[in-house]
Amino acid sequence: MVFSFFFACRTTPQHHNEEETARHLHKFLLHAPKDWFKVLLILLFTMLILSCNRQKSGTHDLNSSDVKQSKPIHSKVRYRPKWLHQAQFAGVYVALEKGFYSNYGIEVELQPGGMEFPAAESIQKGTTDFTTLFMLNAMKEHDKGNHLVNLAQITQKSALMLVAKKSKGSNSIDSLRGKKIGLWHSDYQELSTLFIQKHDLKAEIVPISYSLDLFLMDLIDAVNVMVYNEYHQILQAGFDEEELCVFDFAQWGFNIPEDGIYCSEEFFQKNPKLARDFAEATMDGWLYAFNHEEEALAIVAQVMKQANIPVNLPNQRWMLKQMKNLILVPDKKTGVLSEADFISANHLLKTNGQISSDLDYRSFLGLNGKK
Repeated sequence: MVFSFFFACRTTPQHHNEEETARHLHKFLLHAPKDWFKVLLILLFTMLILSCNRQKSGTHDLNSSDVKQSKPIHSKVRYRPKWLHQAQFAGVYVALEKGFYSNYGIEVELQPGGMEFPAAESIQKGTTDFTTLFMLNAMKEHDKGNHLVNLAQITQKSALMLVAKKSKGSNSIDSLRGKKIGLWHSDYQELSTLFIQKHDLKAEIVPISYSLDLFLMDLIDAVNVMVYNEYHQILQAGFDEEELCVFDFAQWGFNIPEDGIYCSEEFFQKNPKLARDFAEATMDGWLYAFNHEEEALAIVAQVMKQANIPVNLPNQRWMLKQMKNLILVPDKKTGVLSEADFISANHLLKTNGQISSDLDYRSFLGLNGKK
């Protein structure tokens, strides 16, 4: 009887623990010897019941496929991605779906992103609380007075590239001199512009949308792409990698990390713990996504469908794998903007007249007042 009760307690599924252990305890009490030793046994088995029901809180098992936990919601926040919902922001979607935010007592509203909803402007106007921005964009906003706080540095190296076709005579950086180069007509062209200026390419800049049509139809000679998105779309269009001349900025002295999690300085000063918790849960979402890629892709696809965005699953799979390479970088601390990278970005912007004065690293990370 004693060992059967112990076995039942330790092997009962978690959600049936209380009911089952109570039933076995009742049965034990009916048949146990009626002497003083019975009291001692009751105390021992009561301790076992408490042990059965003890749960670990405040942490996530990122290798488990069932990590949802329940805690009272004490904060409701809004997150807007800088672009349309896609695997580039998978960490947020996974953290939301798996309960990482709710484990901190945070309820997150996903807002639409893209050109119609400028992320930095949304932060400034107070129509969103958290967003993802390129670091260079965030630093320029900071310099203009829209003071932002970097809560976590998601990517640790640049994903930007210029791509040209070897069949059009592009085989070196000099071969781009005087050619037509398509750059996005948005805030995401800074690094490409600085790259072109540094190499004195004297190129004709053609503003483009996020379509690759002009490049595919040979109406421009080169185009800026992200390795996790547009580059793969070119491959999907039928090109082999050997047919392309690729200028990877990370290998050409422009290795400036891009995606980071930001909020306004005002929001951070009022809600420092909430802001840090949001960033922590988001990075946990990324790590979980890398350990459960197919599950993460299903979550991304669900978010995209709900937003009426077409799902190119092979492209999203490529994107998630490339994001992993950009986030988990050897010799870099995951989720943290290094001072060296900050100084490099600050120097690049300052020397090219993109910001008026040097920015402060600790202020940019919300570390003023902390030692």
